[in-house]
Amino acid sequence: MASAAATHGVDPSYKWKWLEESDTNLLRLNDLPAGLKLGDLLVRVDGKRRLTITDRRKPTPSGKALRLNKTTFQLPKTANPDTITGCFVDGVLTLTVPKAKGQ
Repeated sequence: MASAAATHGVDPSYKWKWLEESDTNLLRLNDLPAGLKLGDLLVRVDGKRRLTITDRRKPTPSGKALRLNKTTFQLPKTANPDTITGCFVDGVLTLTVPKAKGQ
């Protein structure tokens, strides 16, 4: 009997869900899986202004590697979703979402 490899997701802890500064909104996620790199993450915004973060790494054959579960956040009304930038250092992902002009 063949068995499919199981993947284990992890729900990151959040230092701040959204932190509003004078000209930006910050989203910070802590304690992401070991071995994860910024390039492993796909960040998208849909037509309803929902920001989704997905782990693009393929499951390992053993199924023992921790993967980030797909995580979705509603963008603040002040956010400009066209110019999001990210930085990943020591297991902490910080996304910077500039505010729209005039906000």
